[in-house]
Amino acid sequence: MDKVHEQKYEFCRHELLVLVQAIDKQILRLEYEVDENEQETVYIVWLQSYGEYRKPINVTADSLAAMARDVLKYI
Repeated sequence: MDKVHEQKYEFCRHELLVLVQAIDKQILRLEYEVDENEQETVYIVWLQSYGEYRKPINVTADSLAAMARDVLKYI
């Protein structure tokens, strides 16, 4: 993972997670992944009665602010 991806990973796991959990208490975690084609995805993981539900959000080439906006659209 390069420096930009590391920064996005940390932002997703800390600052952005605190924000989305303040809005929706059912959110367990956010997962940031980069695939072999450099596609970046944030998964919002909710706790449901049947288990976990993961919603993928494409955040490829997003700045941190754009990533936050894209994730907030789904909650």
